[in-house]
Amino acid sequence: MALRETSIEINLPASLFLRDEPRPDGYQPITNKAWEWHLITKRKLPSDAFRYLWNIARRLDAAHRQFESWRASRARRTA
Repeated sequence: MALRETSIEINLPASLFLRDEPRPDGYQPITNKAWEWHLITKRKLPSDAFRYLWNIARRLDAAHRQFESWRASRARRTA
């Protein structure tokens, strides 16, 4: 954090900011937090690099949602 005469600058490390509410199994979605971090940080990644990382995050979150769906359907079948 830096205090200036007319502004305050706060640098948030991505590792602290990217944490979201964990799901019941402990997975923490990262897509929305990555987007928010990119919007508020002054040290932006190059556009291509951020798009690449953000797409990876979207795929991880989507894959986890599919896994949760599969796990729920499996639990219904065995119950």
